[in-house]
Amino acid sequence: MSVDPKLLFAFINGVYKGHYEKDAEITLDFLKEQIFSDDDSVTIEVLEDLRDRVLRVLKEAAKHDWDLPNLETYIQEEGLLGKQETDAVIKLWKLRKNDIHEVVYKDSRYNNSFEKISWRIDSKVKTRHSTQDYNELFSIVELLSKDTQGKDKVMRFEMNREELSGIVSQIEQIEAHLNSFTGQ
Repeated sequence: MSVDPKLLFAFINGVYKGHYEKDAEITLDFLKEQIFSDDDSVTIEVLEDLRDRVLRVLKEAAKHDWDLPNLETYIQEEGLLGKQETDAVIKLWKLRKNDIHEVVYKDSRYNNSFEKISWRIDSKVKTRHSTQDYNELFSIVELLSKDTQGKDKVMRFEMNREELSGIVSQIEQIEAHLNSFTGQ
């Protein structure tokens, strides 16, 4: 995409604000209208593709907390962006690296406690149409937590007898380690 570098940076900055600052008013239609209204060659599909590539680069950069040389190397190796696009992303990264990293960190983190832990034991049993001999017990565990914005997060998983035994063993090790510090 060959456009004025200032317009390209304005678009990428708009992508940042819409995605990372969660500004719902900044949509692709809004950015097209505000930045590229005079250029019919820049379609919503072109902007959508560029937005997705930019967000992919920023997500990787934030996840790995890259400095500028690592960011440039990744972009070149993956071939995701052209020269102008790369320059605009690097300019944004210089300005917003800490902000982007903080948003990614907050979005991927739970609070420090579970609100609720639920579990039940189920059994797989042999049906009259099955040739397999089932009579296997397994546990279903559900952990309820809240994310940093206060929204409920549910993690649900199954464990067989061996997996459950391994978890219990690890929890007992944690308990023993904590008790060694508290003298209990």
